[in-house]
Amino acid sequence: MMRRLILPLGLLLALLGCAGAFAQPTTMNPSDKGPGITLSGGNLTVTDTLGRIYCIAVDMSAKRIWSSDFYNQNWTGSSNTSNPSSNSNGYDISAHGTSTLYPAIGAFNSSGVSYRIDGDASECLTHAGSLSGFVSWNSVAGGTLTWDSAKKNANITLSSSDAIATWSSGAGEGTVMGTTGIALGSSNKVVYQVMRQEQGTAQSHYIGVSLSTFSTADRCGENSSANSSCYYYSGSWYRNGSASGGTATRWDEVAYGRFGRSTTSKSSGKHCFEANIVSISSSTASNTKVNFGIALSTADLTNNSTTQLRSYIGGDTNAYGVGEDGTIFNNAATTGIDIGSVVAGQTYMSCGDFDADKYWVYNPVTAQWNGDIISNQNPATGTGGIAITAGQTWFAAAGVGSHDAGSQVVMNFGATAFSNSRPSGFQAWDPPANTRSRGLIWGANDNFPGWVDDDDRCRVAA
Repeated sequence: MMRRLILPLGLLLALLGCAGAFAQPTTMNPSDKGPGITLSGGNLTVTDTLGRIYCIAVDMSAKRIWSSDFYNQNWTGSSNTSNPSSNSNGYDISAHGTSTLYPAIGAFNSSGVSYRIDGDASECLTHAGSLSGFVSWNSVAGGTLTWDSAKKNANITLSSSDAIATWSSGAGEGTVMGTTGIALGSSNKVVYQVMRQEQGTAQSHYIGVSLSTFSTADRCGENSSANSSCYYYSGSWYRNGSASGGTATRWDEVAYGRFGRSTTSKSSGKHCFEANIVSISSSTASNTKVNFGIALSTADLTNNSTTQLRSYIGGDTNAYGVGEDGTIFNNAATTGIDIGSVVAGQTYMSCGDFDADKYWVYNPVTAQWNGDIISNQNPATGTGGIAITAGQTWFAAAGVGSHDAGSQVVMNFGATAFSNSRPSGFQAWDPPANTRSRGLIWGANDNFPGWVDDDDRCRVAA
């Protein structure tokens, strides 16, 4: 006897045990990205929210202070000769007695430069190294550290719940202090961090600690009384208005970025994705403000090397990436391919032939693959291409960040129509929904679609 029942397709497949493969669309992976990257827009929009990071470590008991550029990790001494964990070198701040010290930053000849303070110092504590025994400033001082609206120069404005201080246009000298302090001479070892948010017109700044009596009209460390100790970015600790000892080294101004990987990977087939460059930081640094490409699961993205931080795509042997000057890098060296400048407002296509182990990038401004004429670089015919490491599993990758926050990239893996035409024979990283695997009902008694008969069976069709 034939029994017929009209059912919704989803319930119909469940009743028949049909395992139709409705794949989740690819996004950037929230759990597989470098520090300071924020994902939004369905985890397709990659934004740099931290910019350049500076770490300040203070041993209140030993009465010493260290500063470090997060990226080169040298604690005011080359090759890590200064080490907060072992109380080596550092700058002697015993001149402050047992006073309560507050975070402070001063700048001069600055216009539009912004600095965000963070008392949790999660990036510094996680990645900066040489901080065994140190804890966050917030965990000791209590409350959330922000800039103090009552302790700032008039040419400095505060925003975002007073976490960001911006020097106004044409500003001269000026200092701002933090809201919470810790007594010198206590047993605490603490860290706070400051992140430079935008380039502005100058970057001359001092970062350190100050007594509450410091005059905010001056640069931190630059007045005539011993009430602040701050590190000048060019390589000296300052107190009493002059350089005053400590192991001096310039903060490394070579920029390094941060990047993340996609949720899915490819080891075979011919696949493409696009990177829409929404904005590029105004930093003077190059090739790490925005970058995109392909990376293995082992590519460094966490800024955790203590020797050379190369957390941009193509900074090690495990990735190939293009920066804003158009150079495609692998192992921190050029591959010999330059696609032309990557600019905001354009969408670039990346295509990999993971059977032939080749990679191409398309620049819509020049209308060329890998910066050359079609007879020399053509993925459709397999001509040219960058030879990538064979037999590997590759993730799509997007990176942002260098000196300053503000760069943004939006990835498209095929969920929406591409801006550029795919080469013949290539498909989107994610095929359109109507070409993905789907469950189908079929059988000898399929007289009407959607009817279930005794002889009906289930299969998965591509």
